[in-house]
Amino acid sequence: MRRFHLVYLTFVLVGFAFQVVQAQDDPKAVIQKAVAAHGGEDKIARLNKVHSVAEGTIDALPGQPPAPFVGESWRMDGNSKMTVTLKVLGMKMTVTDAVQGDTHWRQVQGRLTDLSKEEVAEIEESRYVDQIAKLGFLKDAAKELASLPEQKIADKPAVGVLVKSQGHKDVKLYFDKESGLLTKIEHSSRDLLSGKDVLEELVLSDYQDQDGLRYAMRSTLLRDGKKIMDGKVTKLEFDAKLDEATFARP
Repeated sequence: MRRFHLVYLTFVLVGFAFQVVQAQDDPKAVIQKAVAAHGGEDKIARLNKVHSVAEGTIDALPGQPPAPFVGESWRMDGNSKMTVTLKVLGMKMTVTDAVQGDTHWRQVQGRLTDLSKEEVAEIEESRYVDQIAKLGFLKDAAKELASLPEQKIADKPAVGVLVKSQGHKDVKLYFDKESGLLTKIEHSSRDLLSGKDVLEELVLSDYQDQDGLRYAMRSTLLRDGKKIMDGKVTKLEFDAKLDEATFARP
């Protein structure tokens, strides 16, 4: 009788442990934990209207040391604009990329330039990845979620979720296993110079509380494992005074 009870108890404990593992690996549960860790849906919604300034270094030209840059960005309800100023070979350059609805424009050294279809496609894919990173897709039936093998990011365990959607490239999100904070965004990107797809990884760190929203103040961008950008946010404003004129083509 005791042996039977011991066997039964073992099966109960194994079943319980299996349920716990399932709960940990459930991609929806991982995203729900992440939403709460970042401050909740209402706080994350503030990312729809934000102005920020960042500085750091970027690998601008092959064979040259990383160039220092200052970047300023504006985002509002899907519209976006970013201006980057950097020094390349001793020359100061300023580039602005913007999206307003279906309109895309670029300004280099004060002169407007046309974007190719390939550049527009990459910009649109970047907008999609940006939306995925805001974690507001759980109610979207068009998004398929799957668990990814655990990996270490900055020597800490991270759980992963694969997000699939028709018409878009797959996006992998990794979250700190303990805190639930987003630590890496991974996806395929087209290198427009070579015409080949590369693996792009954005590693996020230095989370700080911004009026109830946990926001990553540092980021590192890698392409095929090589670091090409390292930056930190120096100014962050939510609910900034933005309007359509901010993103309009000059």
